[in-house]
Amino acid sequence: MWAEIAYKKGKDIKTTTKWIVSKYDKPSEIMSKSKHTMRRLRSEIYGKSYKGDKHIMIRSITSKKVVGNTFK
Repeated sequence: MWAEIAYKKGKDIKTTTKWIVSKYDKPSEIMSKSKHTMRRLRSEIYGKSYKGDKHIMIRSITSKKVVGNTFK
């Protein structure tokens, strides 16, 4: 799925659209329960040499595509 993401670098708040793979549909569920997705976004946006605070917020889901099924 594609999601609109806001992140802070320095004093600026920037927004971008990124590809996300998760079994959750709502932005709040992705941020709280999908640790692997948030870790991947953090490393993709900030890199490994960034020294400041790393804040990422998923604002909305723009489009969804079913890739597979999970058994809950």
